[in-house]
Amino acid sequence: MDGVNQLLTTYASEAIAIIAGVLILLLIVILKQKKDHPEDLVVHEQTNVSKTRHSPQAGQTKNPVKSEEVEKESLDIETIESVKTSQPSQMIIPKRRDLALHGAITKDSFKMFAGSKLLIAEDNIINQKVINGMLGDSGINIIMADNGQEALDILKNDKDIYIVLMDAHMPIIDGFEATERIRADKTLDHLLVVALSGDTAVDDIRKMKNAGMQEYLEKPLKVEKLYDILYCYIDVINDQESTLPSVDEKTLLHIDEGIEICGGDVELYKEILSECLSMYQDANQNIKLLMLKEDTDAIKKLLLDISGVSANIGADTLAQIATKFREVLNHDTKDQFFGTEEEFTNTLSTIIKEIESYLH
Repeated sequence: MDGVNQLLTTYASEAIAIIAGVLILLLIVILKQKKDHPEDLVVHEQTNVSKTRHSPQAGQTKNPVKSEEVEKESLDIETIESVKTSQPSQMIIPKRRDLALHGAITKDSFKMFAGSKLLIAEDNIINQKVINGMLGDSGINIIMADNGQEALDILKNDKDIYIVLMDAHMPIIDGFEATERIRADKTLDHLLVVALSGDTAVDDIRKMKNAGMQEYLEKPLKVEKLYDILYCYIDVINDQESTLPSVDEKTLLHIDEGIEICGGDVELYKEILSECLSMYQDANQNIKLLMLKEDTDAIKKLLLDISGVSANIGADTLAQIATKFREVLNHDTKDQFFGTEEEFTNTLSTIIKEIESYLH
């Protein structure tokens, strides 16, 4: 019996020694793993935290590429939500509503928009007079700016303006840059900007849209087109119908068309014709002087003004020839230059004579 007990004691001692050795080996392996990959020991510890915050922590996964993608996605969502909540509330431009059928438009038609405020950025005094003539008795509050910089200054100080008619080509700051600055300013970005331009080239119109202009009105400004834009964006519904007076036409000066553009105001039309005489009756001589100086940019600027103004008074033929002359200069078409210049000179001279005859 004593021999058996001694044998059992020996086996037990050996078993304890073996178990102790195994435990020591396991401890060595664990310590080595901790030294080489310490992040693996905190995976489970941080799993619960990551689930509640929806933001994976560093070392949460053994796949670092996937972890970075998840982290970036979560960051983007949080950033967007932060921007949404931090942006100030501002007026959103309403969708353009459908245009209702209407009869002929006159000055009285614009009275339905009374109380609205409209900023006109236009450097040409005759075009300003045309717009004032259309809207002068409507009850619309009209504010004029002679260039883009002046328009921006007005907008910063007057927060009640909703619609801006923006001439594309102006001094100091043109309509393109002015509109881009409006779109970059979150306090002004709600404005409806309507482009005004006598240049209907595809590139120019694309440039207007890229600058942030939502609508486009071609010069010469037509009374019906302006009415349609205001109707589609100003929250007023009131159908009005009226008839336009008919006036005898001249050979090249379409008086009835000019009076229609002026909203049926004959006296305003005569005033604008007088302005045209004083500003452009010497245009032929001025162009010849500019040709001697080889200042084609100044000639093109003058032709653009004449094109818009002449169409405003019903002199469509002159407007077309001025546009053609400008295109010749743009493309440096020398073989067409003198013929086009002569055609322009003769047409302008005829229009001047017809204006003088009508006014006297």
